[in-house]
Amino acid sequence: MPHLPYQGEYKSLKTSNSNEPVDEYDIVSLSKRLNISLDDMKEMSFVSLMNTLISSVESKDTTQTATQEDIDKYFG
Repeated sequence: MPHLPYQGEYKSLKTSNSNEPVDEYDIVSLSKRLNISLDDMKEMSFVSLMNTLISSVESKDTTQTATQEDIDKYFG
């Protein structure tokens, strides 16, 4: 299998307060929690894998206030 060259740009981390390098065990652990297999990881460029992981852990600022109707639906 050919080695994939660097492809694309890394997404910027909006919530990161640290300049520490990312641990490779954290990358594999998060990938496995997201059901990304080792074979899938081998098929992806590292940039694609990291952007996928970043997208999955960053919170989107789409907070909405629940209405009384929402609360009534939730509690039945």
